[in-house]
Amino acid sequence: MARIIGMTPAQGRAMASQLDRSSANLQQTIDRLIARLGETAWEGQDRRRFEEQLRGANRSAVGAAADSMRRAAADVRRAAAEQERVSRG
Repeated sequence: MARIIGMTPAQGRAMASQLDRSSANLQQTIDRLIARLGETAWEGQDRRRFEEQLRGANRSAVGAAADSMRRAAADVRRAAAEQERVSRG
């Protein structure tokens, strides 16, 4: 019986799907925070500074993390496909 070292293709696809969902959740979270901020009665310089940071550096960092997760998902899918191809012989 062959011994599998590493993840199976099915495990890889499941992991890739989880990475995609997590990436989307990150993007949605920052969007919801920005929308929620717009619903507050908070005014003044502190609010403006917070909103600028949220829309700027924080949104960029979250976007970069989400992009990284999507790339990782694609890499895992390719590895799963390659494993299936090799296993078929």
